[in-house]
This record gives sequence, C-alpha cells and structure tokens, in this order.
Amino acid sequence: IGTVAVKMVLYLIRRLKDRRFRRLLLLNILFALLWAAAYPPLPLGWLSGVLLVPWLWTLRRTTLRDGMTITFVSAWCFSAAMYYWIYHVASVGPPVAVLGGLALLLGYLSLFHLAAGWLFLRLDAVRKVWLFPFVWGGIEAFRAFGEMSFPWEHFGYTLGTHLSLIQSASWIGVYGLSILLVASNLLLLQAI
Repeated sequence: IGTVAVKMVLYLIRRLKDRRFRRLLLLNILFALLWAAAYPPLPLGWLSGVLLVPWLWTLRRTTLRDGMTITFVSAWCFSAAMYYWIYHVASVGPPVAVLGGLALLLGYLSLFHLAAGWLFLRLDAVRKVWLFPFVWGGIEAFRAFGEMSFPWEHFGYTLGTHLSLIQSASWIGVYGLSILLVASNLLLLQAI
C-alpha cells in the first residue's frame, strides 16, 4: 500500500504542473467540501441534487488515471471534512500516530469513491450509465456491513434537515434516498 501511495503522490505532484488538471482538482475539492457541508446540522442538503455533477463530468473529460487521482484526492478531502472529529475522540496516543491512523482511515473511505468512479466509467462506456444510481446504493450498503463497516456518510443523510424531502425514506430507506439523489445528479449531467 505504501508503494502505491508514494506513486500516487508523485503522479499528483507531476500533474499539478498542468493548469487544466489543477483547475479540475480544485473544482472537485470545492464540491467535495460543499458535499460534506450538506450533511446535518447544516441545512444545505438541498444542494445534494447537484453536488456530484462536477465529479462525474470530470471523470468523463479526463484520462482514467487523472480521473482516479482527482477522485481520490477530493474524496480524501471530503472525508477529512466529514470526520475531523475523530482526531479528538481518538487522541489517546501520540499525535503523530493518531493523525497517521486518521489519514489511513480517510484513505480507506476514499477507496469507495474510487470504486464508484471506476464503475461509473465502465457503465458509461457500455451505455448503461442509468444503472449507476443502483451501483452507488450497492456500494453504500456494502460499506455499511461487516468488520470494516462505516455507515456514516450515506448520501441520503444529506436530506436529514429537510423533513418534506425525506418522507419517502419510510418506504425506500436511506439507500433509496441515495439512489434518487444520484439519479438527479446523473440527469443533470446528461442535460449538460
């Protein structure tokens, strides 16, 4: 894992010289941070219908390696904004060890975004992108079970402060809400 991380960092440093890559990376980091801010208690959940569009658009417009690098970095930033509090909860040892463990956790969570991005590209290549919302819901369900489960960032949770929008959760659950939100992002992407 360490070798892969070093190669990715070196590739990122090399690609940062490209102005277009930098702009796309910054755009995706900005929207990742907005996405993290869309979760309760902030009332920005209504933005979740458009927050994935820049990421999906970037995946379509870049090489696979650039798209996956941008995905990983922006997903890591998203997770860092979502889980900053873990440092304070887990600060029972040396700060370097706690920060290192937190960085590894954020990297682990970013792998799910990488998988989603890669599957989006595969589905897009065979013109079955309409399946992507269901794939997203499946990834969220997979992430929520087992020894390494981490169910705190389901996309449907962004609607938590909007009672009128989450009434359907009683029938379709949080995974159904996530599927609907990803579908709305996909429809907007297709319209663009």
